Amino acid sequence: PAPDTPSFSDRAGLGDRYSPKQQRLLDRAVEALGDRLAGDTGGALASRIAATIPDDPAVADLAERLNGQDPATARDGAARELAARVFERRLADTLDSTGDLAERMDLFRRESRADTGLTTAEATDLVVRRADSVVADAVRIATGLVGTPARPWAVVALGGYGRAEPAPASDLDFAVIGDVDRGSVDHHHLLLLQDLTTDLIEFARADLQHRLGDPAAKVLFEPDALWLRTDRTARPDELAANNLRTEPDPDDPHRDPPSDPSFPNYGVVYDSRLVPVDGLANADNSADSPVFDRFRETYAFQDRTAEARQAGSALLHTADPVVNPKGETNLKDAFLRPLTLGTRWLAVAELITNQNSTAGRIDVLEQKGTLSPGQAQDLRRTVEDLQGLRQKLHGHYGVEKDTFRLPTTMEKLTGYRAPGDKTYVLDKQEIAAVQQAQKVTRQYVDLLRAELRPDPATRPAPGTAEAQRPGPSRLAVADDPSWRHSTADTADWFAPQDPKPASQWESVRDKAPVRTVDTEVADVRRSSTPGRLDSVTGLIRHDVRRMEVEPGRWVKEYTLRVHLEQGAGASASDLADVRRKAVEGVDRLLNRGHRLPSGDQFHARVEFVDDPKDAHTTVEVTGSAIADQLHWGGRTSPNVLAHEVAHYFGLPDEYRDKAGPGARVFNSDGRRLPAGHAPANLVVPDNGLMGAGVHRDPELKPRHLWLIERTTDSQVMVPDGDHATLNDPN
Repeated sequence: PAPDTPSFSDRAGLGDRYSPKQQRLLDRAVEALGDRLAGDTGGALASRIAATIPDDPAVADLAERLNGQDPATARDGAARELAARVFERRLADTLDSTGDLAERMDLFRRESRADTGLTTAEATDLVVRRADSVVADAVRIATGLVGTPARPWAVVALGGYGRAEPAPASDLDFAVIGDVDRGSVDHHHLLLLQDLTTDLIEFARADLQHRLGDPAAKVLFEPDALWLRTDRTARPDELAANNLRTEPDPDDPHRDPPSDPSFPNYGVVYDSRLVPVDGLANADNSADSPVFDRFRETYAFQDRTAEARQAGSALLHTADPVVNPKGETNLKDAFLRPLTLGTRWLAVAELITNQNSTAGRIDVLEQKGTLSPGQAQDLRRTVEDLQGLRQKLHGHYGVEKDTFRLPTTMEKLTGYRAPGDKTYVLDKQEIAAVQQAQKVTRQYVDLLRAELRPDPATRPAPGTAEAQRPGPSRLAVADDPSWRHSTADTADWFAPQDPKPASQWESVRDKAPVRTVDTEVADVRRSSTPGRLDSVTGLIRHDVRRMEVEPGRWVKEYTLRVHLEQGAGASASDLADVRRKAVEGVDRLLNRGHRLPSGDQFHARVEFVDDPKDAHTTVEVTGSAIADQLHWGGRTSPNVLAHEVAHYFGLPDEYRDKAGPGARVFNSDGRRLPAGHAPANLVVPDNGLMGAGVHRDPELKPRHLWLIERTTDSQVMVPDGDHATLNDPN
């Protein structure tokens, strides 16, 4: 409007009854309607609106002027006057209706902050039903202002709202779509309806903020109608296709530019569902309806495997499901997004497009054998636990905020909290649940990275016998504890497959992301009593890198940095001999190209450093042949040194201790253990590297690499060093 033109809120005298924010929202809605009426299709749109107010001659006159030959300035003035008249005529009903919406939001806000005793699934279902009612009622209010579209149309929920997995304060991502031509009056009518629905929900939220007396508070159900570019086209088939395009179309400049698979909204059509709107002409109000069916069928019957791999790879490239031990952790970003969107892309890659919820996708992936029953159950439990915690977070904050932190040592001891600290702090039970969620999410992300590699050669064409992926999947192997005690000499997943030499990645390994494992295990001695525990501590310390050494070929490199100290009876030549023999033993026994359960080639590396601060461990070199983790002898064999290095990667001893009080319980001398116990580290004697066969001709076994990778997965998430990044000269 011109600077001297009064705003709608001033014209309607709203200053005494509504907050400044509410007035701005109403002014914005009126201006947006005026802009739409002043456009190329404004005359036809004005006629539709005038038909809803047949008893107002002024409205009819303004609509006639917009359909006439008046100059642009006159048409602009008529458009803005008509917009103001429409809102004036409907203002009382509109404000009453949005007030009802605000009251329902306030009721649900209070319910969500109370301990209702609902299960996670019941609470989620309640959120979905309340959100659907808010959106549907806002749509009805909007049609009361500007009429009902003349062509078939639908309201579609998207994102977490579309998956029916929102938390109490989640955004409502939606779009209004219809069977309309691009740029037509019907198209603009849908856009107007979408904009007004958004504005009305915002107005109801502002009304609630006004009632709460906090204009800065973010309250429930913030609408977001920007996930699909309906301004370019609202046709269901074109919208769905555009959302999945990664290549430009030179023959159609009006179509959306290529989508970026790294954006969370890429592929959001897979997470869509219909929001039923009853009682309005031409609106879809059931699952089997023409507009939404066309939207869904655009992607449901096409092989989108390549797109799923590209999108999944982009999503998982930066995924880092780790709890920040010293600060806040975002539950959604760290855990729920990799789990939910990763499951979406895994399902699409398996040609599963008839499910829009995470739980439904997990069920079908289990039925197809992509996920084992145990893995599927772990995922279901983890997603449910995380969603339940997210509901608590929204209830605690009263807004959409997904961060938490661990309690400090002082808080654990005293229960003291700083007065101004409002951050949600996990209790003991929640800490255990989040630790388990971290473990499951890390393992799942690792699986997804293997399954969703963009190289199409890694996946057979759908419909072939090979598409059923005979043999155990990576996740099936990793979750099968029988490998822990297996005496197999080899396995399909373990056997070398065109192994690559270390020289192939030596020049780029410093570019690869690195993660450090630093933990320990305790072996309990038989001399222990109920009042005194005797144990031997085993150190697990190393760096891990995951590198794509050539397209589609990955290596996981385990590096142990050792500082040697010259001990009693050792000479300088003993130190040199230890360095030489350790490298020799590791290369000969560990670096033979065997593969981990993930499919990555395993490679071990020993580095000797001068500064103990740069080392994972300090080892004393003696003049004897005896060795343990912290003492290596100058006369120790390369086999035994490789054995000691392997301890640092997580492998325990597999030989029996001699009888005596110092014998370790799980390396028993064969005497019967208490009921319910088993010698967990002990296997049938064979020529494994970690057993008595180390002094003869030892071998690395599948059980060894199974345990090494399982230990890594339990401690860190190793980011990918992809081939393009590693070989980028910049």
